[in-house]
This record gives sequence, C-alpha cells and structure tokens, in this order.
Amino acid sequence: MAKAQGDPGRWIPKVFSASTYLSTEDIRGFGLLQIDTAGVGLRFPAPAADLGDQGWEGKVVNTTTGLAFMLLKGGFNGGRDCVVIPPGRQVHYEYYRHPSTGYQCDVDFVTGEVAASYSAALAWTTGTPTLASVAVDTALVAWQLEQGVCFIEADIVWDDGNGGTNVTCGIPLDAPCMKTDMDIPLTGWQIVDGVQSECWAYIDGSQAALEDRIIKLRAPTTYTNAKAGAIHLRGWYPVSGFSTFATDAVWGTIDPTGATDAMLYKLIEGVGGSISCFGIAQSSGADGNASSSCTFSLPVPPVDKNFYVEAVGIQLVNATYTNPYPLVDESTAAAASRLLGFENFQTHTDGNAHKESVAFFYEVSGWQSSPPVPDWSGGTADPTTVVNKGRFTVIGSQCVGAAYITATDGNGTTNLEFAPPVPPRYSTYIVPVNYMELSNAVMSVPFGYLDTTQTDPFDRVIKVTDFTTIANAQNGAVTVSWHYRIN
Repeated sequence: MAKAQGDPGRWIPKVFSASTYLSTEDIRGFGLLQIDTAGVGLRFPAPAADLGDQGWEGKVVNTTTGLAFMLLKGGFNGGRDCVVIPPGRQVHYEYYRHPSTGYQCDVDFVTGEVAASYSAALAWTTGTPTLASVAVDTALVAWQLEQGVCFIEADIVWDDGNGGTNVTCGIPLDAPCMKTDMDIPLTGWQIVDGVQSECWAYIDGSQAALEDRIIKLRAPTTYTNAKAGAIHLRGWYPVSGFSTFATDAVWGTIDPTGATDAMLYKLIEGVGGSISCFGIAQSSGADGNASSSCTFSLPVPPVDKNFYVEAVGIQLVNATYTNPYPLVDESTAAAASRLLGFENFQTHTDGNAHKESVAFFYEVSGWQSSPPVPDWSGGTADPTTVVNKGRFTVIGSQCVGAAYITATDGNGTTNLEFAPPVPPRYSTYIVPVNYMELSNAVMSVPFGYLDTTQTDPFDRVIKVTDFTTIANAQNGAVTVSWHYRIN
C-alpha cells in the first residue's frame, strides 16, 4: 500500500474531547489524532479518490482510562462499523485503493468479530405468513459467539399474516450446556396490524435433543390475514463453559412445595479487564403454595454502584404468563444482600404450578461510567432534578450495559430518548432493549428499542413506543439494559 504524503508537521497531534465527524482535511493535515476524553467517537470520511489515491495514513491514540471509538459509514475493511480502542492503546489506519474492490480504509487493531448472519428455520402453525424480506421458512438472525455466550438478534417481518397462529425459530448454535427444563427468556415483542403485544419468547431447554432447543412463544397471537406484522427479538444463550450455582431462593409468606431451583452462570472478560456475570435462574414446581415474593442469591456479588440492572423474565402462575420485572440489585451496601429480585412478582396460587425464568447479566468489576444525556419531550419543561447514571463494557463486538434515570417532577413529559455509550452497527431492523418505567408511583414495562436503522451512527438512539406520561409534580424513573452489536 502507498505511504501517506505530508511533511513532519503533520504528526503534531490534533486533540479531540468530544465525538465529531472528521473531514478530509483532518486526515490530510494530521497524522496523529489524539482522544483525551473517554467515550469519544471519531467518524472517518468515506474512502474516496482524494484519500485513497495517495494512501493517506495515520494513528488514533486513546490517552484516557476509558474506551474510545472509530466509526466509518459502510464499514472499515473487513466489515466493521466500529473499532474499539482500549485505554492507552492506539490504532493505525490507512486509506488506499484496492485493484478489485476499490477505495477502502483499513485498520491494524480490532476487537471482536463481525456478526454472522443465519437463516433460521421457521415453522408456522395454521397459516404461513408472506414474509417481507426472506423466504417463508427462514428468519433473519444476526449472531456472535463471545467466550461461550451466543448473542442473537432475530427479526421476522411479514406483509400478510395469512392467519398464522404461532411460530418457532431455530438458533444458530446448539446449546449443550443448558440444564434440562430451563427456559431462557428473550427480550422482544410482536406487532400485528400496528398493535404491539408481549409474545413471551424463550429458548426451550426442556428438550433433550439439541436440535429441538429452539425459540418458541408463550403468548402467540393470530397473524391477521392481509395484515402486516413483525416479531422483534434479542437475547443470548449459553454455548460452553457455564457452571451451576446452588442459588438460595427466598420466598415471601410461604415456600412453594417441592420447588426445583437452578442457576447457570459464567464470568466474562471485557475490554480493559472488566468482568461481567451472565446467568440464567429458574424455580419451578407443581404447588406454588401462595408464595408472595422471591429473591435469588447470585454466584458472585454485583458491584456496588447505587444502581439496578434490569433482567428479562417470564413468570407462570396457574397457566398464566406475565413479566415479573426482574432486577439485579447493585445498590445495597452489604454484598451478600445484592440479589436478583422482582418488581412485579405475581403471588402463587395454592395447589397450582409456578415457574420463574430469568436471564440476567451484571457488572462484577471494571465497567465504564457513561451517564446518558436524556432527551425529554412533550412536557411543559424537562423534568427537574434529574439523576442520570450509566455503565457499560464491550465484550468482543457486543456493547453490554445499563442506564438509570430519575426525575422528581415530570412536568408532563411524554417521551424520552438517549444515545447509548457506543454507536451500534447499522441494521435494517430495530433491536429491543429491556425497559422499565416508574411513573406516578406505577411500574410498567414499555416497548423500548435501539433504533439501528439510522444512517448516521450518532442518530442510533434508544427509544420507546409507549412511554407513560410523567405528570406534573410527580416522580419518575427509567431503568434500561442492553446488549447490541457494534460490529
């Protein structure tokens, strides 16, 4: 490849303290781009003749103790939208012209793998919808395997529901280390003729045959004839290296009779040496005995950050499924008291079956602080005395994190958006997130999502479709957790 042009003065650093768009003049004029504020992302100009024909090159140096990022519309060579620069590291880049593929920009240091695509097998019940973008028997699934955890995003979109009443969806990798009879809840929802509803998606661990451990729905609906619809899902499941933990389930009022409690977990290392715990918890039995609450002990104490991390869960009580609003406590002072609990636990009924299934992750150590900047709208003014907290890490090519936002006076606010800490990879579909809202002393779980369909990476923000208005002089709070692809 050709070497860059320019005199020695080009290697005087240009310093960046905020995310920005680089110009062609930045690339030509400065060979050393220095980031001095954690969380900053630099968006590079697209490869073109004015850069590639002369082979301009340079370095990006992260001088902070946090993470920094390089972004390029259309992707760097190798298909990466985003390159993560760990603390104290540098990345070399070069624009050039390839004889076969044209103008490109390459980097010599990357983290994680680019997501693979997978055409998941679909099996419909009753009618078979006419899918919008893929064959009727496959779904669009993006997946990444990071340290024994398979992260998935599944999107099924149809133009005509054709009267279908249920669907199952395959997964890209087998899940041999799942405990038999454990379900893995997924985040997501279904839309039929413009109406959103819970579908209680999960990976069925009750099947002995690995090929039968697939995505199913606890609450399917009828996919109306001649009406468009979609199912948006996101989640993760264990592939290798998970261990069992003898969790201590503590029940309120009275213990269930003969409940079986189980937990799987694994500690995952992220960029900068951060440690996250990924786990699945479940309790099930034939007689709920009127238990009124539940907490699970955790294999490793969560970090104490005066914070909560939302998990994803499904609860069964007497043949009815609900969302129990699970949360990992990163707030209690005593480490042994930081537990997995529920904000919407449904009291068991005596003599009837129960099952609580939860998929969770949380910080053990080393996540980065990244308070969100809330964009409130719809009220007479922004909510007052807002407290914003956010923490995240990068595991391979996945950004994993959570945010906690509070307000003491809602001022009639009707909507909230905020940018995630790392711009996500572009995709043609939205990515669900775990979203919990407290408004006027009432807890709810709106349909929150990361809008990855925007061309500009800085416009890919977290949104919600059914935010509950926070009334004037009323308190409010939002808890959001996510994992999403940056490549």
